[in-house]
This record gives sequence, C-alpha cells and structure tokens, in this order.
Amino acid sequence: MGVKLHLSTSYHPQTDGQTERVNQCLENYLRCMAFAHPRKWHKWLSMAEWWYNTSFHTSLNMTPFQALYAKPPPLIAELMLPPPEGDDTQAELDRDAISQHIKENLLKAQERMKYFADRKRSDKQLEVGDMVYVKL
Repeated sequence: MGVKLHLSTSYHPQTDGQTERVNQCLENYLRCMAFAHPRKWHKWLSMAEWWYNTSFHTSLNMTPFQALYAKPPPLIAELMLPPPEGDDTQAELDRDAISQHIKENLLKAQERMKYFADRKRSDKQLEVGDMVYVKL
C-alpha cells in the first residue's frame, strides 16, 4: 500500500510535523472543553475524536470521516438511526474515486508546502577553494 513507517517516542513525537500539529489541536480542544474541570479531561476524548474526524482538512479537501467511508459524516442525532439498505455497494464504488481525489489533493498540498519552503532556500554553486562557514 506504499505506507512508510516513521517511528517516534512519547517524548519526541517528531515524525513529519503533522503529528505535532494534531497534538496541538487536540490539546487546544481539550483545554477549551475541560477548562472548568481539568481533571475530567478524559471524559471529552470521544467528543474530541468526533471533532477531529468531522473537521475539514485542507490537504484532503474533505473530512477524515468522508475520506474513510466515502460519505459525509452524519450528525450526532443520525447515529441513532439504523443504516439504510443497499448503501454499501455505492460506498465501495465511491471509495475508489475518493481515494484518487485524496491523492490528488495531498499532492497539491505537498507542492504548496514545497513552494513555501523553497522560497526561503537559495541554490549555491561552490567551487573547490571557496571559503565557507561550517557550523560544528
């Protein structure tokens, strides 16, 4: 499936920056929801998961729920209803199209990040004997 494993530890979660950003968002959400009773933050974890999975991601151009299940996330009240008959076959057909759409959106996001990162870089051509500073 082309998945690359990037191991990290609990004290140093530096993988690609995305993990740190998600952790910041999750921490901010939990602070906002549990500020009155900070010792009960764990009671908000299921709602934090729902918030994250139903929030729009610019790199995906959709929600993570929609990327996984090929349909927009239901409202919380809709979770109580039984699923309609025959929706599974349509979801399977939509999954391939959504997967392709996600790949295209992620490539666009990578190109956008590369563009902004390259604006701060400069191409240097060095010759033998040039004086350079080396940071040790």
